[in-house]
Amino acid sequence: MSRFKRSFFSRVQLWVGSLFHRCQNLRGVRYVAELVQQVSREIRRSLFRSHRHLTNSLTESEVASRAKVMARRGRRLEVGVFASLLRVGEKTARVAAALTPRPVRRLLVGIPFFFGRCFLTLFEFLGRWFQTRHYKMLLGGLPAILIAVPIIYFLVQIPLRTPVATARHYRAAVSEALSANELESAALFYRKLNQLGAVNDGVEFQSAVKMYEAGDVASALAKMKTLAPDDRAVFVPAHLWMAQWYLNQDPDASSVSMELVRRHLEHAMRLEPNNLDARTMMARLYRRSGRFDQAIAELQSVVRLRPEQGLNLASVYARQGRWNEAQRELERVIQRLENLASQAPLPDPTDYLGLALAHRNLGDTQATLKTLQTGHEIFPEHEDLSKELFQACLDRAEFMAVTRTDQGQQACDYLLMAHRLKPDSILPLLRLAKLTRRDGSIGLAATAAVNDLLEANDPPPQLFSIMGPLVGAQGELQQAQQYLERALDLMPENPSTLNNLAYVLSQLDSEHHASEHHARALDLIDRAIAQRPMEPAFRETRGQIRLRLGQTQDAIDDLIFALNGFGDRPDIHATLADAYEQLGFAEQAGHHRQRAE
Repeated sequence: MSRFKRSFFSRVQLWVGSLFHRCQNLRGVRYVAELVQQVSREIRRSLFRSHRHLTNSLTESEVASRAKVMARRGRRLEVGVFASLLRVGEKTARVAAALTPRPVRRLLVGIPFFFGRCFLTLFEFLGRWFQTRHYKMLLGGLPAILIAVPIIYFLVQIPLRTPVATARHYRAAVSEALSANELESAALFYRKLNQLGAVNDGVEFQSAVKMYEAGDVASALAKMKTLAPDDRAVFVPAHLWMAQWYLNQDPDASSVSMELVRRHLEHAMRLEPNNLDARTMMARLYRRSGRFDQAIAELQSVVRLRPEQGLNLASVYARQGRWNEAQRELERVIQRLENLASQAPLPDPTDYLGLALAHRNLGDTQATLKTLQTGHEIFPEHEDLSKELFQACLDRAEFMAVTRTDQGQQACDYLLMAHRLKPDSILPLLRLAKLTRRDGSIGLAATAAVNDLLEANDPPPQLFSIMGPLVGAQGELQQAQQYLERALDLMPENPSTLNNLAYVLSQLDSEHHASEHHARALDLIDRAIAQRPMEPAFRETRGQIRLRLGQTQDAIDDLIFALNGFGDRPDIHATLADAYEQLGFAEQAGHHRQRAE
């Protein structure tokens, strides 16, 4: 053990013994505190001496000497590199100064000095000016400043605006006006572009399309023909538009129209050989003209980039009787679209239409309905999806009503879905009402569905108008009158309802031999004829009512009008025979009686 350590531990032993003896006396507490402070100071001194001894030992070692040498070398290298760079920069500046003419050197030196003096003078002026101003009086100049700012802007902006920028501005204005259907504003901007000589084909095409949509067909076609002449290629969208227009205008596919379509499509494909729209339309043209092989070749090139066109390709295969190829193509379309739909909803409603059409062509009506329902849930405002789903529901309900009478509830559900899709359509309600006349579960389900609709808070008025004649034809005239009275409350001026109620009232009159309904029945049918005076059914109803009222000649006039509208109907001939017999015209009565038989 070193000398330092022996002396230190001996002192600690003496301090501890002394501390033990002094702690036995209460007066030694103060001494103990002072002794603790003295011990802590001694320990700090000892640690400092040990650290200094260690540092001196390391400094005098070989490792420290080498580190100092390396540090000195690094500093010398750093200074040398920096000095070399300074010397290179200095020499470069001297060479550049020697090559630069003296006036240029003076100018380069004078420019910073000049601008520095200018800014210094300006700041000094502004500082002194603000120090000497009365700030409250400066507020009176704010209106003048606000007026001067836009004037200064236009004075600077107008000379700097180039004709190209002006034309770009007017083109954007034309596009915005056409998008907003502001045709007058678009025409004004278009005239300005003409004055600038900056009208391009795109602006001309947009203007022509808007003219056509506004109903100015002649002007639109004249403008389109300048953009897409028959004898040369000019502007691809215009050629495609003209080709589509000829196809729509000539559904019979005459040779003249098809030749014009072919020319425009060839011009478009000459300008853009890979234009998929042009190739798709060319395939349509080939298909309409019976050139199925060329149509298949075009569609095969299109399907690689537009797989949804596989539906058209499958239809061409089917026209050729190549059913296996058509089925395989439809299966490929279905597989691709279903794979996309499994990852995320399809981005385009036409994809759902295409997938539904593929399922329908393969005969899978259940998958067709499911696809259309999914598409309608995602795109509820898409008109074509709603239309296709509406028709699919009607077809499915009719199929189940004929072939699967035990599933009547499902058939009614499809009809109710069709009604929700198109509440104004009478077809789903008419089919549902007819199902109530059927026997078995399907009739019970339809009756329950009809009753639910009639008892709803907002029942469809058309259903009352449908149920009235339906139950009236079964002889339930009182129930028919109730339905039609309710329909008339909801649709006071509906001509069909007025006619049907007038007819039912006339039948009640003949049954009960009472005349309390005569005036009302005649008034109702007169209101219906006032709206549709050329309707044969209404004139027949009024003729029968007038005959019961004793207005025989007026009844004959109405019945002859109805007979001319309907053709030979035995029931009208029989009614006319009764009318002529009342007037005593036996010959005319016999003629109509013979026609009635």
